[in-house]
Amino acid sequence: MSEITDILSGLVDLKRNTAFVVDNVDVAASVAIDRQPRKAARMEVEVIGATVTTGVVNLAGSTTETLNFTVNEVQVSTLDFSSLTGLTMSGITDGFIQVRALNKMGQPINSEIVVETNMPVKFYTQDGRIRMMKQGSEQIADYKMIAAPDKDVRDNDLIYAVSGVVGLTFGKIMFVEKIFDFAGATHHLEAEIMDL
Repeated sequence: MSEITDILSGLVDLKRNTAFVVDNVDVAASVAIDRQPRKAARMEVEVIGATVTTGVVNLAGSTTETLNFTVNEVQVSTLDFSSLTGLTMSGITDGFIQVRALNKMGQPINSEIVVETNMPVKFYTQDGRIRMMKQGSEQIADYKMIAAPDKDVRDNDLIYAVSGVVGLTFGKIMFVEKIFDFAGATHHLEAEIMDL
């Protein structure tokens, strides 16, 4: 990996939009809150792959609400939470739980989270390369970015130029591909970027 890091001359901040206030975590009596909703929202609680007897999930924050589970399922709070400070549960073992912020129409309320700050990258300019994604849809990329193989870079992530990136202030990742070496290990990541 050392030879790839030698050519990474630019720095970007990598951010991601997410509606999750609690990421997919192991079920426990008390669960830490990963982030706060951007604005008052209903909480969508999903229990996945758990053993559920008489499951109870207590949401506490700007208000409190208790959701009852009998199986692995998704339930939505009837109250709006402007903050979420605690999540406790009983009657649910093993498995996972995740919580998303939704508006009153049931649509996710996304917030921008920081994935990487000052991430080393190499940028190349492309002249409007079009990638056919599926029949009838196309995406136009303005730049190509190279990053180290251990970075968590995903489609639709947002990048903000910090230094060493010419022509781009803010962009969206359109396509990510792993480039493998002769031994079959990931050598680096390549991503196509659309200027926003």
